[in-house]
This record gives sequence, structure tokens and C-alpha cells, in this order.
Amino acid sequence: MDKALSQTKQPTALERAAARHAARTPEQVEAIKHRWEKREKYVRLLNDPEYVNVQTNDKGAVRATHDGHNYVHDERDNQRFFGNYTKEDMEEFCVGNIFRMGHDVILRDEGRLLRLAETPASLDLDLDGKIMDIATITGQHCGSALTGKNEQLGRVKRQTGLESDCVCLYFHDPAMFSEEQFKRDVDWYKDKMTEWGVRQRIKHVYCVINGADDILIFDI
Repeated sequence: MDKALSQTKQPTALERAAARHAARTPEQVEAIKHRWEKREKYVRLLNDPEYVNVQTNDKGAVRATHDGHNYVHDERDNQRFFGNYTKEDMEEFCVGNIFRMGHDVILRDEGRLLRLAETPASLDLDLDGKIMDIATITGQHCGSALTGKNEQLGRVKRQTGLESDCVCLYFHDPAMFSEEQFKRDVDWYKDKMTEWGVRQRIKHVYCVINGADDILIFDI
């Protein structure tokens, strides 16, 4: 008998890859697909000259900043928070936490379509594909932040046609977040929208708490 014929035929590289794929569960296949999509997103942003500070981390999260970000400025940019932190410092702390938690976060172009607006409005954050704006919470209540962002969402819709129902609240001091108080503030916000005859635009609130393990997402 031919010695070569007596030996067990070895599978090709393609056959071995097919066998590995067949052995995976649908969840494993979806996880692999998700990792490749994240990698492709990172490479695309890295090679796009309009984006700077493009990074990825060991959780596969992606962050980047559009070079048109922070185009819009007003008197609030002179405010200081928690000592001597600027609005941009708070934004960086928030984005840094989101990225560390494993979420994709992109600071958007704030100047597009707004350059001729007398009171320009923009939404500066793309968080896992959801467009929203950040409000830094500096006290024990966030109701006024919700009403303010509700008005901003309306202006953005009128000026740019972009419609969003999300907002990001950043709690730099973790002690300022209480789920019980948050729910009371949400009820206050809803009551005010009804009282003022204003459409409630916010449906989803993303609470980013400094140092926490993950974002708290509330559907309201």
C-alpha cells in the first residue's frame, strides 16, 4: 500500500477555519463581528483628516474629536466648575469616563450648518451612535439641566433638522447622584413640560458618574 495513501489526509487552512467557525455559538460569531466593526471604525477615523485624538482601548472602545468641535462659544464658556475647571475640562472628564467604560464616543463638528445662526445650537456628543449633548451637574438636582437641554433639542431641530431624544448628564462628584433624587427631578421636568405646554423631547437620559463602572441609562 502506498505510504502516502495510508496517512490521514490533513485538513487545509480553509477547512480548519470553517470548522472553527462552525463550532462557535451565534453569540460568539456576533461578538467577533462586533470587534471587527469596532476595528474598522477606528481605522476609518484614524485615516480621516477631519478627526483628531483618535484612540482605541483594550475594551475595543473608540474615541475621536472632529476638528470642527468647540466652534460654538458663548458667555457660559467662562464658567468654572469644581474649583477652576472649564467647560472643556468637564467635557474631557466626561468623555474620558465614557471611553474607559468601553463605549464609543465622538465629539462632533459643532460648526456645520450653524455659522449663520444668531443663537447657534449644536449637539456635541455621539455616544454609541446616539447623538446628544452633555450637561455637567453641579448640585443635588438636575431638573433645570433637563429643561435646558429640552429647549436646546428644540433649537437644534429648528436650525439643522437633526432630531434627538437623548441627553448625557455628567456627575463629576459621584456624591451628587442619587437615583431617588434623579427620579424626582425627572418627574419635576415632566410636570414643567406639561405646565408650560412644551413638548417633552427627552426620552433617554445617560448618566455618566465619575469613576463608575458603566453608564446608567434611564428611559423616561
